[in-house]
Amino acid sequence: MKYLLTTLITFLSPFLLAQNATRIYYLDTEVATSIPDSARFYLDLTIQGDTLYQYTEYDKSGVRRAEGFAVRIMPMLERHDRYTTFYPHQQKHREGRYFKNQPMGIWRTYHPNGKLEEMGVWAKNPRPYEAPLRYLLTTYADSTGQMLVTQGHGTITRHDPKGSVQEVGSYREGLKDSVWVGYRTDGRKEYEETYTAGVLQEGRSFDAQANTYPYTTLDTPISFESDGLFKFLNLNIRYPPEAQRAESQGTVILNFLIDTQGVPQDIRVSSSPDPILTKEAIRVIQLSKGKWKPATKRGKVVANRFVLPIPFKII
Repeated sequence: MKYLLTTLITFLSPFLLAQNATRIYYLDTEVATSIPDSARFYLDLTIQGDTLYQYTEYDKSGVRRAEGFAVRIMPMLERHDRYTTFYPHQQKHREGRYFKNQPMGIWRTYHPNGKLEEMGVWAKNPRPYEAPLRYLLTTYADSTGQMLVTQGHGTITRHDPKGSVQEVGSYREGLKDSVWVGYRTDGRKEYEETYTAGVLQEGRSFDAQANTYPYTTLDTPISFESDGLFKFLNLNIRYPPEAQRAESQGTVILNFLIDTQGVPQDIRVSSSPDPILTKEAIRVIQLSKGKWKPATKRGKVVANRFVLPIPFKII
């Protein structure tokens, strides 16, 4: 008897169509999980028509944090149409629209006191090789209502919730331009970046010991060695004989931390059809030590979590 590692979407399509649940739990990566204790938030949803879901999103403590619509809820949440987020005290924070998980059109952000903070529009990027869309800021105001950016031009000073200066920089024609500086809560400089027409040219970040980290890309994601993750899985997964005899199959979804040395840590099971398959999936992830490249944020290596679906199918 043979096995085949298939793509997650293909494997879960019939599973998705069979779902009637009104509450679904998600990891912080917006991947659905069948284990509530591992979730970072959950949705209470109703079906609108054949393909659209209306939902209210809550954090783990049950505080509403967003409302919106989605065209897909599993294995990953795919937002579509209107979307509104809320502050913990339930004042509106941000509102706009999505088209299949891509922001579109006009978006507005509000200060905690309810006053409009900024308004901008998502539009096609004339340089699609960088990103398919770009955000053009049209207006920005401080919490008193004073306008700092109008018609895409001006200099802003952002503050954190406690009133400390968080970031200072200028916009030109709706895009970041010239030098932007970010600050820590203690007032020390955290980063300095240079932009031209919204494109980052260079940046430097600083840690608590004033070490400098240069970069030309804000963030880089976790990556696997050049041969590829799925090739590694295909070469190393061994379908457990007892699972074959029992005709046990399904998708094991693991989420784990890739630390700053590129080592998988804190492996958690988000969902699994069989403990035997779970054991094999964990074994292979442990075998991958030394093959991961950790994520970076503003030039600094950071630990970050990674979600990996590993489908097992008997054919």
